[in-house]
Amino acid sequence: MKKLFYSMFAIAMALTAFTSCEDVPAPYLDPNNQEKTPEPVDENLIMEETFSKGFGTFEVITLKGTPWTINYSTATGTGYNSKDKTNTESESYLVSGDIDLTDITEAYVEFEYIFRYKSNDGEDKVLITGDYTGDPTTTNWSDITGTLVEGNDWNTFSKYAQPISQEFLNRSKIRLALYYSGSAKGSRTWEVKNLKVRKGQPEEQPGPVIPVDLVGDGTVENPYNVASALQVIQAVGSAGTASEVYVKGKVVKIEPGKDGFPNDFGNVSFYISDDGTETNQLYIYRCFGLNGDKISDPNYFKPGDDVVLVGKLVNFSNNTPEMTSGGKMYSLNGQTGPAPVPLADPTGSGTIEDPYNVSAALGYIGTLGKDVQSPNEIYVKGIISKIKEVDTGQFGNATYWISDDGTTNNELQVFHSFYLQNKLFTNPDAIKVGDEVVVCGKVVNYKGDTPEFVDKASYLYSVNGDTGAPKVAGTHDAPLKVNEAIAFGDADHAWVQGYIVGVIDASGVPHFSYNDAEITNPALPILIYSEPVFNIITKEQCIAVQTVRGSDIRNNLHPAYQTMGQNVIVYGKLGDYNGIRGLSNVTYAEIITPNGTQPIGTPPEE
Repeated sequence: MKKLFYSMFAIAMALTAFTSCEDVPAPYLDPNNQEKTPEPVDENLIMEETFSKGFGTFEVITLKGTPWTINYSTATGTGYNSKDKTNTESESYLVSGDIDLTDITEAYVEFEYIFRYKSNDGEDKVLITGDYTGDPTTTNWSDITGTLVEGNDWNTFSKYAQPISQEFLNRSKIRLALYYSGSAKGSRTWEVKNLKVRKGQPEEQPGPVIPVDLVGDGTVENPYNVASALQVIQAVGSAGTASEVYVKGKVVKIEPGKDGFPNDFGNVSFYISDDGTETNQLYIYRCFGLNGDKISDPNYFKPGDDVVLVGKLVNFSNNTPEMTSGGKMYSLNGQTGPAPVPLADPTGSGTIEDPYNVSAALGYIGTLGKDVQSPNEIYVKGIISKIKEVDTGQFGNATYWISDDGTTNNELQVFHSFYLQNKLFTNPDAIKVGDEVVVCGKVVNYKGDTPEFVDKASYLYSVNGDTGAPKVAGTHDAPLKVNEAIAFGDADHAWVQGYIVGVIDASGVPHFSYNDAEITNPALPILIYSEPVFNIITKEQCIAVQTVRGSDIRNNLHPAYQTMGQNVIVYGKLGDYNGIRGLSNVTYAEIITPNGTQPIGTPPEE
């Protein structure tokens, strides 16, 4: 059987060998001999960079902070760090190589982008030049940004397309640049991909077709109802409405949890519909109260309430019709926001001797242009109305608000300001609501609608009258008597004159006689009194004087060295000491005798 199998196998192999030599059509296509279909050539393409893996011919030039980076296959410009949720003051250019537009009569720039957090600090620009100097800060750029549409998610890219003007055509060395900037206070985020320069003119992008059979037109006089708002969202999709619209409805339910209220942000997420039921609802995401005020009262509103809201509409991530964050209530059950509280009468001239009140400061800031800082520092007096933070760590500054009456009406923000004497804050309780303060620094009308002291350019001149300057009591030529020093209070530097009458021990017990063994203990503080008497006084009538072992003060003044009754002038820090009033950190003294004075220690510089 095996022989028969092998014989048949040999015959089959021979037939195979024979037929393989014949010129017959193959029953299959040989992949090695197939011709590849060439990719279509885009004859209008002049330059292209995807930014999918790197910057290609583009160069990153960063003036400060965070540079352009490659993230999620895009060129990303932002000063925001998602890991520690901080913003860095940043400014960075992304500059192309030379672009040859010789013999080009029409051309345009296009790319895809996501642009978020438009309200934050900074600028985002598309720039072009024909005379690049090698330094973007000295190059004369033309701004061709146009309008960047703010996105609502991280998945939907918008289309940018702008024509290149005639002055840059028929030239061989054109440069493009993407520029972004942001501050430590806030930053935008701009992601760009598939940047191209093409011949011709950009195609006009058709706008959304808004239905005409709507209830309302989205104005304050004629708000959309919820059904119409949902139709608008269906038309605009994830791009959202270009501007804010008004929508009326009934509150259906209010979200609990972090998006409920009260919360740290003062906003609320909830649903509305035309009839108050869960049919055809519109999601209202992180909405503020009347006048845009923060909401902290859990009874601020409730299901069934009638509201008119103002904000932008969007189909978030193409699956959630909503009014985006930052919207606010225009009316609640027919009630619009309260009338603004009038300003107090402006007073002051802004000097250290005559500070502005808050009303006058707000008036002055109103004369400044948008984001224009005052040329000089001004002084403003007010009452702390609320405090955001007191940082006692690395930065040592505080953010708080002041007003003329201590309420949250007509406030002036004091942003990242320093403590007395322009020093860092080290005590989180150094200021409190209700404190009367004078603030010194430069001011700005931030974004044209937020009057404030400039970031890290102000400090507290005084808190409740205290300027933080060293307090001095008495002088060398006119020292305080002991009774005057007791009544004076604390002082950083004090001159006190009195008579040595004894010592005080660690338990607070006074010793007024040489017959007392404690008098001979030089480690005990000295007691001085206004008169050289010993039998009619108490420790509360005396000043305790600290002495340091081995010092000239101790060796020359202490009763252990027979000085009882001696008239002395002592210089030190006045405050509580050993349970009574006392002088510590004593560095200088004088023994007064009929023949003159004997100086002890190093006289202070006054």
